[in-house]
Amino acid sequence: MRKFPRQFCFACLGLISFAANGAPQSPEPFPPAIGEPTALTGATARSAEHKAPLSQSEWTYHKSADGTRPSGVEQQYVWLMNRARTNPTVEGVWLSLVPDAQIQNAVSFFNVNLDILREEFAAIPARPPAAFDVRLHNAAVDHSNYLISVDGQNHNGQSTRVTDAGFSWTSYRGSVFSYSRNGPYGHAGFNIDWGGNDGTGMQTGRGHRAGLMGNYSNVGVGIVEDNDNTNAIGPQVTTINYCNARSSSPDHYNRFIVGTVWEDLNGNQLYDPGEGLGGVTVMPDSGNFFAVTGEAGGYAIPADAGNYQLTFTGGSLAQTVTKEVTVGTGSALVPWLNFPAEAQLVGASVEIDSTTRETDASWSVVYGQPTSIVVSDNLVDWEIIDSGKSTIGSTVSWSEAWPGGSPRFWRVQSWSYLE
Repeated sequence: MRKFPRQFCFACLGLISFAANGAPQSPEPFPPAIGEPTALTGATARSAEHKAPLSQSEWTYHKSADGTRPSGVEQQYVWLMNRARTNPTVEGVWLSLVPDAQIQNAVSFFNVNLDILREEFAAIPARPPAAFDVRLHNAAVDHSNYLISVDGQNHNGQSTRVTDAGFSWTSYRGSVFSYSRNGPYGHAGFNIDWGGNDGTGMQTGRGHRAGLMGNYSNVGVGIVEDNDNTNAIGPQVTTINYCNARSSSPDHYNRFIVGTVWEDLNGNQLYDPGEGLGGVTVMPDSGNFFAVTGEAGGYAIPADAGNYQLTFTGGSLAQTVTKEVTVGTGSALVPWLNFPAEAQLVGASVEIDSTTRETDASWSVVYGQPTSIVVSDNLVDWEIIDSGKSTIGSTVSWSEAWPGGSPRFWRVQSWSYLE
């Protein structure tokens, strides 16, 4: 049986902060969904022996013509979404523990049941990543500008804007959040789906989560800053469009090689705006397309099933980098940076006071990873999740006595994402 301690009080540390526009808000309820997302295969199957054509065309729909979109914040949304899809169980833990005062304040404000949150994410199957599409992005920006014009949030005309932008789709889902504050905050608002009135602190149906964690192959994130203090909304107005493409239409695909070229400048193991490497050519050893990363470092390449070697050159790269990827029935995510869990556990120490039933543990808590304290194997299936979220150091208390009166040895455990 898994045990969780009582919630940590950020107010006691003076960490609670509100944006200029007041208390936390929730994304617009009842996000529209049209059609059912299904397992996708893109083009015809490709054998591993298939050779590269004499020339490959550049796929350009993963960025704007000038390379400035997706912006760093928009790419952060895509990076967080695709990371979450690789391991939903870890995503649920991360959302419940991420050491971000504004996110945790919203979680507390809406009284999100963290036990249910983690249980729900543990039941979500892993999904392929989604590829950024500039047509979906343009439609999203148009809708965000519309939301600013009405100083509110709604879904009026959202799917129509996608069609008008030239994207042909078979299934669609849309989300809006006119009160976001930054990338992780908006991502958490959508994926926790905070708000609602079903007693969980989350919106009934979890419609925003269904898009973000769903089986949609293409995505467009459109963020418009609104720093007008006379408006009720802002500071970031966010619209997201999720689609499966009608692959019979020209320049529409459902299977991609997806990734982000970036450097972790602040060491928080989380992609942040300004960390992407633009102008990097991503060349598969076969197939019809290659890509050049936008300023934020993102890329997407339509691909058939098979094994590929990718060569990364140019831009800000000091030297050529090669990576291997296998594409199956859906898109494949290519990790750029790997963060082994062991790296942050060096020097971790734990002291047990079995009389007062309290454990003090010291280790570095990384923003990009969830961490827990786990009892040793001789006390099976028993775990306390750390809710301290302090920069270093934590205290965990429990009400249960040790079986037999003897304390067990404890160790610190963290979960590591692929990218």
